[in-house]
Amino acid sequence: MSYATEHGVLNAKWNAALEAQNAAAEQQRPSVLYRPTLFVDGNQYCALYGADIQSGVAGFGDSPALAMADFDKEWNKKLNQPTHTGILKPGLLEGVAYSMEYIDDETVVFTRCR
Repeated sequence: MSYATEHGVLNAKWNAALEAQNAAAEQQRPSVLYRPTLFVDGNQYCALYGADIQSGVAGFGDSPALAMADFDKEWNKKLNQPTHTGILKPGLLEGVAYSMEYIDDETVVFTRCR
């Protein structure tokens, strides 16, 4: 076997391994794993996972591929945390509907329900 042939075979193997790695990475995208609903919303495509845009995860784009790519980015974003912090006074929430979210052992976020 000549060097050119050996080199060509190794190059083909390397390219095949890279393609397999890229295909595996594509299969791990949130848009592939969770299969959001794709529809037209105004003048853009929307990829939506969940009941609606407010409570679910949505991505938008001028094409289905761009909407799915935006969905992947949105999937990995953290929720916005409240900017107001303070000490909760006893009795402050009596008679008020609220939700509680435990952040860690020392932090609880209270959100007033309307």
